[in-house]
Amino acid sequence: MHLYFVEYKMCNSSIIKMSDKSIPQQLALDIFRDIRLTDSSITDVQKEIGYNKSNLLIDVSDLSLVARRVLNGCYFLAAENPNPEYYDLPVEFFKWLINYDSRNHSHLKKAIREAQKASVVINIIDSNDQKRDKWASVPMLGATAISNGRVIFKIPDELRPQLHNPLGFTYLSLRITAAFNSQYAITLYEKLSTLKQQGGSDWFE
Repeated sequence: MHLYFVEYKMCNSSIIKMSDKSIPQQLALDIFRDIRLTDSSITDVQKEIGYNKSNLLIDVSDLSLVARRVLNGCYFLAAENPNPEYYDLPVEFFKWLINYDSRNHSHLKKAIREAQKASVVINIIDSNDQKRDKWASVPMLGATAISNGRVIFKIPDELRPQLHNPLGFTYLSLRITAAFNSQYAITLYEKLSTLKQQGGSDWFE
């Protein structure tokens, strides 16, 4: 697979807040506002909440359940608005999107750090000419902060083309992924979702 690098010119005020959200984000925020007083989770929602996730960003191993949910929540928010330098939203809304219901943010911070350490690795080997080999490693999540009831995060510039109109993608439901309680289950769901048109798969270790 190829990772398409695109240069974005940013200004310091390039920040997306929830007032700048797209239709899927607006739907999610409206649902959250309607049900937050009932303590209902995203898994209780009848309407679908999701986004087109680049297949390049799916085949990533060694991520915990919460770390994978963190990435999916960030990518959902960035999918329709790929250009801002930073994304800024209420922490309670973000926790609802990823089905994190604890008031203790220590585990959430640990999962964010784990997501920041994960990378998309591109390795293309040319069997005829080693000099033409291509290798790249890009962090899956940039700088992130939790402060004053807000979550602020950055998507690495190189990943933005993979979030907005990716060439190869799979629709991913946050409502469904939030229901899994195993990192293996959510990994299988994402991998098998890319193969649903094929009707079968190779063996997974």
